[in-house]
Amino acid sequence: MKSIRQIIRIAFTGLAILIAASVPAAAGPTKLIPNLSLRQEFLDNILYTKNNEKEDFITIVSGSILLERKTQRLKARANARLDHIMYMDYDQLNDTDKFISANSDYRITERLNMGAGANFSKDSFRGTQLESTGLVLSGDRTRKDFNLSGGYKLTEISHCDVIAGYGQGDIQRALEDEENENLSLRMDYSHDISQYFKNTTFLGGLYYYQFDTEINEDLPASSLFNRIKEEYTSDIWQLVSGFSQTLNELLSFHVQAGVTYTDSQESVTRSTDLNHSQSTWSDGSFSTVFLAGLRYQGLYYDAELSASHDVREGSGTKGTVERTSAAFNLDVKLTDTFSAFLKTSCYLNQNERTTTDDFEELTFNFQPGFQYKLTRDFFFSGGYRFTSIEDRRDNTSQESNLVYLKIEKFFEYNMD
Repeated sequence: MKSIRQIIRIAFTGLAILIAASVPAAAGPTKLIPNLSLRQEFLDNILYTKNNEKEDFITIVSGSILLERKTQRLKARANARLDHIMYMDYDQLNDTDKFISANSDYRITERLNMGAGANFSKDSFRGTQLESTGLVLSGDRTRKDFNLSGGYKLTEISHCDVIAGYGQGDIQRALEDEENENLSLRMDYSHDISQYFKNTTFLGGLYYYQFDTEINEDLPASSLFNRIKEEYTSDIWQLVSGFSQTLNELLSFHVQAGVTYTDSQESVTRSTDLNHSQSTWSDGSFSTVFLAGLRYQGLYYDAELSASHDVREGSGTKGTVERTSAAFNLDVKLTDTFSAFLKTSCYLNQNERTTTDDFEELTFNFQPGFQYKLTRDFFFSGGYRFTSIEDRRDNTSQESNLVYLKIEKFFEYNMD
């Protein structure tokens, strides 16, 4: 299996290079946009623990470079960013996080387009995914993702997209190493049915995901076993359909629903230098998938409401999770230079395990903030985030309060 994944990874990298190399150097605007920022935070629970909370002031100095090119056929972006994180009291947590991404989309003909993308990240901040997945991640993490995509316009009113992806992640903790790998294949179809229902598009999709997690843990010498190896594999097939509709110039919504089949396998091996014991388990189950969103785009107000229920990768939770989420975002333009926002989200992440403990956490985020435009490329912003995480296995909870101020400067250069 490892050799197959290695071949897939090489294939993705090679195809991405071929696609990039096939893009002609057509004349067009190329922009280089460096960015510098300074962010000061106060967090009253820096480790997101249930008890013995530790508070600290955190300074984050960031620098990034964005290279962007757009022509009639090509859209390409490459971005690199460094975040240097400094704690006032707990300076043993100081670190430098790295993020690199590149993606391109090339229109080969009027009907056909192809794209490729790659991402790399190394980070250690525990709250990185609170607003996107509701999960707290511990340890030093590295992540690599690759994707290839293609779109074809079947007729004037129908379109088909295919996206293939491969990802690999590693989480290093004290005495424990977690490796995650995932494969994905998505096929989306859209068809304009406005002749039957005004401003309406039919949406359909067929998706396949494979998530693999391997955890190796070294135990103290006083333990009955020296090492524990846990392996979790999930193969997920999804079939969804629905529609999107534009109600007027300001308001639109979409809804999709379908069925998910998950084939799960678990294996836990406990060993010493002389012997070992192993327990395995496998099961297949059906569940539902639901995706919906309502969006309002006005002159002074932008609002978005979304809800979903799905099966997804859950880093740090030993495999996949069944995730139910709801979110509401509001952006208000008060003046030409001053705007405010409100972000709220709620995530229920849960999985049921036979070989180890179950996982069930409910996360709630509430985040108001503002942004002031000092000049065309100079911004001052700030905000507050309250997070509550309820562990429903043992009826405990943890809370954190984050206050931040940020100043940010952009520079822009035309390279043509």
